[in-house]
Amino acid sequence: MAYIKITPEFWDFIEKYLPNYYNRDDIARQSDLQMYIDGHESPVVNELTIDEAEDELNTLLLNIFQEAIDAYSKGFGSDCPECSIHTSDFCPSCGRKRANEVKLQNPWRCAECGSLSIQLRAWVDANTDKVHSKDVSEEEDFWCDYCGQHSRQLQEEELIKEIDEWWEGIDDETKEIVTDAKYCSSDMNPNADRLFDEACKKFWEALSNEQKIEYWKHYTYNSEGTKGEEI
Repeated sequence: MAYIKITPEFWDFIEKYLPNYYNRDDIARQSDLQMYIDGHESPVVNELTIDEAEDELNTLLLNIFQEAIDAYSKGFGSDCPECSIHTSDFCPSCGRKRANEVKLQNPWRCAECGSLSIQLRAWVDANTDKVHSKDVSEEEDFWCDYCGQHSRQLQEEELIKEIDEWWEGIDDETKEIVTDAKYCSSDMNPNADRLFDEACKKFWEALSNEQKIEYWKHYTYNSEGTKGEEI
């Protein structure tokens, strides 16, 4: 799996919305992994293979992306003067969501990628825009902007149940990469399997729904925009 490319714009975004990020352990780890992947001297040279380093780097970057985007959506690091003036859901100047926007408790999501940017076919009054009925008898009546195609839709609670089942079923090597929990052979430690399972369970249960969806999508969503075999 190719690792996620880092651009100057990405680091500008991180620096603005995650102040003092350069003092963090995960950023230091990211730097060590990147140096190793690029062929330079690094503390991880005898610790991981290139493929393992790329997987761990992708996981770190996805977490950093998520944290920075979350900080942006909450207004951290931004001093846009227009946000307090307008009453629309999104500030027309900086594009950030307003704090008083209502958050759905159990929204519908694309069952293939987890996106909220989805639509369904409906009969709408041409003059008032009032929705009279939804015409959704088959998959072709649903659409996902992220996938760019028709797809199933599930409410978030049901999707998270499926994602939790996926997490339970993936191999220990992938869980070790995601959680950074070191898996020791049961021949050396009879409690290793139990300790590892407990560490993975604790890690997963501490994640938000958005974070779970990002991990699941990262490992199951292929470049053609459809769900495929697990990576």
